[in-house]
Amino acid sequence: MNYTLFVTSNYNFANKYYLTASFRGDASSLFGPENRWGYFPSISAAWTVSNEDFYKAAFGDSSSLKVRASWGMSGNNNIGNYQYAAVMNSPSGTVIGNGTIVSAMYPGGVKDNAIGWESTSQYNVGVDLGLFNNRLAISANYYLSHTQDLLFEQPVSAISGATSMLTNLPNSKIRNTGCDIQVDGRVLSGKDYSFNISGNISVNRNKVLELDGGNTIITNGAERSYKTHITMEGQPIGMFYGFKVIGMVTEADMAGIQADDAVYKANGNKFPEGYKLKGPARSLSQSIALQPGDIYFEDVNGDGVVDDNDKTVIGNPHPKFTYGLNLSGSYKDFDMSASFNGSYGNKVLDGQDYYLFNMEGSGNQYVEADQRYRDVENPGNGWVYKASRGGTQSNSTRLSTFYLQDGSFFRCTNISVGYTFSNVKNWSKGVISNLRVYVAADNLFTISKYKGYNPEVDYNDGANLTPGVDYGKYPLVRAYNMGLQLTF
Repeated sequence: MNYTLFVTSNYNFANKYYLTASFRGDASSLFGPENRWGYFPSISAAWTVSNEDFYKAAFGDSSSLKVRASWGMSGNNNIGNYQYAAVMNSPSGTVIGNGTIVSAMYPGGVKDNAIGWESTSQYNVGVDLGLFNNRLAISANYYLSHTQDLLFEQPVSAISGATSMLTNLPNSKIRNTGCDIQVDGRVLSGKDYSFNISGNISVNRNKVLELDGGNTIITNGAERSYKTHITMEGQPIGMFYGFKVIGMVTEADMAGIQADDAVYKANGNKFPEGYKLKGPARSLSQSIALQPGDIYFEDVNGDGVVDDNDKTVIGNPHPKFTYGLNLSGSYKDFDMSASFNGSYGNKVLDGQDYYLFNMEGSGNQYVEADQRYRDVENPGNGWVYKASRGGTQSNSTRLSTFYLQDGSFFRCTNISVGYTFSNVKNWSKGVISNLRVYVAADNLFTISKYKGYNPEVDYNDGANLTPGVDYGKYPLVRAYNMGLQLTF
């Protein structure tokens, strides 16, 4: 339950200058009594430049221009009920003293009764421009926001009876900055025809500025036990985390691998300081030494051995930009519309690839598996590793750049064509005022290099720390519709 106090004030002078200020106080029962209230002020100002005499003298009335700026705070209370309250779990059998089993209560977890609002402070500046008697309209916005007091499941020692505690992460701050542009145009406009087009593009960059004294959060975003994401200072939230694949072992690499292996074992299972590898770095992820057809990883720290210390940021689940496009038009009694959207520059982790590339014979495989390494005479495409065997630990079973795919896509979300019977009122003697028939299709096509069902994935249902994961999410439905619209 929320209690809200809200005060606002608006000022308008000569339809040129606008000022709005507001103050909001919210009390949420999701938080404990200590920090139940959050306070969120905001202020905005705008200037309609095109209403100034100097603008009209220079450009007339065929265009419009408005600039605006704002600052405000908002809060996030998206947690479950009673997360601040410590409770006791139901009675259970407990052995006390001489071995007698008695009923007992035990704490249900560690709670923070001081948990409170996560808050975001955001600045915005923008401009609205109308040209050619508003046949062309352009709206552009730039924003900068900082979020602090992050709501976070903080790991705690299991000796406490729990493994995590929902709290506000101290000394934490995340920055989001970006811009979006919307363009709307009336391209054609006549007595019997029209054609309109509108499009938008959005760019967002987020960065962790502070994270509780430089802590690093490594999380598991897939069904398997391996860690998939890392959140750390200086990087965006929820970057993919694992090994970087830099090649596939060939027969020509074996002499170097064997020479390195001899030095490694002779020196007590380590390399002498300053030793220069002659072949790919040995991997402790492999239960056997590297062989032709194995992929090998980058030795990030340069110690000659690839282990967990060489895991690093391997991909960005956040797109470089997203966009949308809408078309609409008419010719006499016909009308049409089409909507498209897309994303560019993000990576997707498809957890199913672990099975669709394992080549153990336990299920269907990608067609690319036929291009795997077999032997010197049949090296495949140089990208797909040799067939694995059940129970064999190899680099192919570790999360790496091999399992990341390009998540860019372009999709037709809807397209429709209709016909309106303009004389229906005469036909029906006034009973029917409008009759339109149409055909439409939803999710008609998607253009993407992604091998899974849908590149616009969200396996973890919006979890900020583990974005961009697919694990067989149900595909989008492609629907075809025919309809009749009647107005009496």
